[in-house]
Amino acid sequence: QSGLMMTHIFVQFGYVLLGVSVLSILMEIFSFKDKNLTFKINFSKFMLSLIILALSLLFVFYFTAYVLEAQSLGEEATKTQEFIKIHGASEVVMKIIMLSQVILFFLNFKTKK
Repeated sequence: QSGLMMTHIFVQFGYVLLGVSVLSILMEIFSFKDKNLTFKINFSKFMLSLIILALSLLFVFYFTAYVLEAQSLGEEATKTQEFIKIHGASEVVMKIIMLSQVILFFLNFKTKK
């Protein structure tokens, strides 16, 4: 029962994650020519946003879809080695997204010297 509730939360979270990722990449595209920051910082921010978007798409359309499909097959499908590996990989992807977002946040405080 708790697995089904977590799945519902992650499906809803997926929409928010995609929204934030798209907003982030759009912000970085429009602020790429910011003269207050060096090219390296602007490029780093853009690439981090691109990584966040790519991993968010992977999380929502691959990992979440896989988990939903496995749960629809029954409890036994969620106890296989393949499911455990996919679930572990999704946790790693989420951690990379979070770390990238934190780094992106702090890069916004850098200014040109």
